[in-house]
Amino acid sequence: MESSPVSFDPVSTETSVTSARPHRYVLYARKSSEEKTKQVQSIEDQIHALDPLREQGGYNVVATLTESRSAKAPGRPVFNEMLDLINKGEADAILCWHLNRLSRNEIDSGTIRWLLRQGVIKEIVTPHRTYRPEDNALITAVESAMGEQFIVELTASSRRGMLSKVEKGWFPSRAPQGYKNDVTARTIVRDPQCWDLIRQAWREVASGEASIPQVGENLREAGHPVARASLYHLFSNVFYTGVFEFQGKRYPGKHEPMVTLAEFQAVQRLLGRGDDALPLRRQRKHRFTFSGLIRCGHCGAGVCADRKRKVIKDTGEERFYTYYACSRGSGCPGSGRVREDHIEAAVANWLAEVSLPEPYLDFARDVARRHRAEERQAEEAVRASQARALTQTEQKLDELLSLRLERLIDDGEYAQRKNQILGERNAVLNNSQKATEAIERSWEIAEAVATFCTTAEREFAEGDLVEKGRILRQLGASYQLVRGEIIVELNGLLGLVREHNEKTAVLPALLEPLEIGSGSREYGGFDPVSLGWGSLLDAIRTKSVKEFSQYS
Repeated sequence: MESSPVSFDPVSTETSVTSARPHRYVLYARKSSEEKTKQVQSIEDQIHALDPLREQGGYNVVATLTESRSAKAPGRPVFNEMLDLINKGEADAILCWHLNRLSRNEIDSGTIRWLLRQGVIKEIVTPHRTYRPEDNALITAVESAMGEQFIVELTASSRRGMLSKVEKGWFPSRAPQGYKNDVTARTIVRDPQCWDLIRQAWREVASGEASIPQVGENLREAGHPVARASLYHLFSNVFYTGVFEFQGKRYPGKHEPMVTLAEFQAVQRLLGRGDDALPLRRQRKHRFTFSGLIRCGHCGAGVCADRKRKVIKDTGEERFYTYYACSRGSGCPGSGRVREDHIEAAVANWLAEVSLPEPYLDFARDVARRHRAEERQAEEAVRASQARALTQTEQKLDELLSLRLERLIDDGEYAQRKNQILGERNAVLNNSQKATEAIERSWEIAEAVATFCTTAEREFAEGDLVEKGRILRQLGASYQLVRGEIIVELNGLLGLVREHNEKTAVLPALLEPLEIGSGSREYGGFDPVSLGWGSLLDAIRTKSVKEFSQYS
């Protein structure tokens, strides 16, 4: 991108133009292409066309800003620099060739129109028109929209042209090394300067005569240096076989193939990418248990995994270890790294802290079944009370209508009192429904928590990667890596279970079968009273009702 720094012009004390404007102007000129070879004269032509206007009109230009960047999307640095000058009060007007030089997207156009409408921008001057805050806003909006529509139509036209080119068998972008774009014929042909060099490089790598780094050195010595990253990309590009990829699909190309399919396959095997010669994209070699679940506790970035191989010198045995570290690497000194097996050990400890014996699940289900039966009876009484309340509101509405028909109240009072009565009726319906939903949902959550706490420890030890990921998402609200240690914030409901286990400190003696006559044989010999299961279930339900009511 080409841009000029802000250049402040001192106001000349010798200026004798009596019509000098009181405003401080920013002269802004822009061309769409960032390439130096394209639209070379555009910015110069704009400034040249504005010079007579600037001199004759007595415009006090305090800054001249130029920019080589498309305005189809927000984020232009020099444009934002101009807005900063205006917002700081160092300038209050703009001088430009046309409104479409300022913006061709809705966000920047809206910003300019808003500042103009608020009087922050006193005026926008072009050779064809001057725009001021008191002008009809429709004119500015229409002209800005015309610039935005131009981009929409240009994008659609460009996309249509690219798809047409693809269907004809031509890659609609810059040709890779060894080829060049024929601008006149709009095709892709050999590049005589490096075709033979690149083809020989492919032959040497495919046959095993040279490694990729050696080939890179040969190219450098031949006067065609290629960066290491670009070199590996070159030997992964299926374009050299005569086909190409575009927007996730593969198309047969009309360009001349440089290598055979067998040669391409041989190189891919050397790169460790298997026998699939034409992959759309490189498949992920490993999947990790904790991917996407852990954040860096130091900088907040994601934590990524890396698999390492270690060979035992004495036995030659291969061992593989997976490490997790901040994705910023050495740029984040506060996270450290941790091995996956250490994380799994920590997870096992956390699950043990919220683990409950299997009879708790039977207990929770039995209590839920009995309470639901009781609540259904209570619901009948609630519905009866609700029906009476609704009948009363209907009577109020009838009485109110009679008052209006007898002209004892006017339309305004009638509407006000009617809305009040309807509000009372809706409140009765909504409150009753929400209460019923919250109670029912609380029992569902309580059973889900009971199921998790009685089965998760075993399922995590025996489960596959997908199962472990599911358990981890339910166990913790967040996981953070801090100085090589994983810190977990438990799910709020599971936090209640951990607190319960810490307080009761369940001993093995309490888990022995009770004597006959204790009345607890339906729980497999466990005494829910001494274990505090009832209070734990109530705490889970109370918390879940509050949370459900808060977000419903």
